[in-house]
Amino acid sequence: RIVTIRPPDGSPEVACAVYRMATAGNSTDNFSIAGLAAPIDLDSGRLGPAVKSDPHLVVAPAPIHPDTNAAIAGQVLPWWKEAKELAVEAHSKLPAIACVGWDVALTDSGPVLIEANWAPGARLAQAPSGIPLGETNFMRYLDAHMRRSFAKPRSASRSPLPASCSS
Repeated sequence: RIVTIRPPDGSPEVACAVYRMATAGNSTDNFSIAGLAAPIDLDSGRLGPAVKSDPHLVVAPAPIHPDTNAAIAGQVLPWWKEAKELAVEAHSKLPAIACVGWDVALTDSGPVLIEANWAPGARLAQAPSGIPLGETNFMRYLDAHMRRSFAKPRSASRSPLPASCSS
């Protein structure tokens, strides 16, 4: 999952990314149903240590894949630069949407968009890296979008102060 965010009046950028993996014969890589998620270094595409989620909202470290015993941390994803570019380019085609969580498959011939999630999920974005979204541009940009969306234009004839405060 590559999460992109658009700064107000700017171009989309990658905010965070995680590599999701299925476990125990599940056909899905869904983090909320026993899947693993490893943080991805945005510059290099290198995976950090994975975590596993359980139904009690506990996040447990998973240094190796439980089905294959393959090391997770340190692996470098193929096509990483192209995957980021694909997500940013796709988001640029959606000017009215502030953030998108892109599910991207890394195939032998390059990255392919699977789906776009308009509500990408804060838990998946934060749990693998341990970095709160509030420490990234994500929350700053989202806050700016929300303030702009809910701003009420003031009438020029109205005083900016309530009547009880005016002299």
